[in-house]
Amino acid sequence: STRALSSAASDVYKRQGVAMFTDEKYIAESRELIRTERNLVYSALSTHKSIKLYKPAANFILIRILRDAISAGDVVDYCMPKGLYIRSCADIGGLDNKYIRFCFMNPKQDDLLVNTVLEIV
Repeated sequence: STRALSSAASDVYKRQGVAMFTDEKYIAESRELIRTERNLVYSALSTHKSIKLYKPAANFILIRILRDAISAGDVVDYCMPKGLYIRSCADIGGLDNKYIRFCFMNPKQDDLLVNTVLEIV
């Protein structure tokens, strides 16, 4: 039955999820990838005067857009058609429509993200 198949698939996904978070090699490789991408993205963006970076310590970076004519919504709208997810921070307390953030993914995606953001800011 479809229900039994769905339940079996769900069990497999649960076991894989548990294994993923207990697999020390996977965890170490993921941390290293995030550390490397965090450093590369920060370096690539750090020389641009139209943005202010907040040194990341997690798997995402917070950016303040310094150009008056560009808002977080503009950046989100510009990146979305390319399949890039940038989060506007306008709804976060203490921030406004000049702040964006995005997560580090993989080298290819991060390169595209950096280049696309720099096209508009």
